Amino acid sequence: MNSLESLELLTTILKDNYPIDYLSITPEAKLQDDLGLDSLDIVELTMKIEDELPHCISDDEIETWVTVKDVCKTIDKYLP
Repeated sequence: MNSLESLELLTTILKDNYPIDYLSITPEAKLQDDLGLDSLDIVELTMKIEDELPHCISDDEIETWVTVKDVCKTIDKYLP
């Protein structure tokens, strides 16, 4: 999967589950500062992403997530 497909998947999950303006979801957007996600939201987001992946995401990987691009890199790693 390429980053554009990862961004589309993540954008769909975010806009379907959180009160986030679609236009604010950019690769540079910070999950907490720009999109307003808190730590519980990040846990829920992780579970929703894992539903789409054939792999579980480690806590170490989740701790590196600051921006949308960081999450997309993780998705890229696990989807063909």
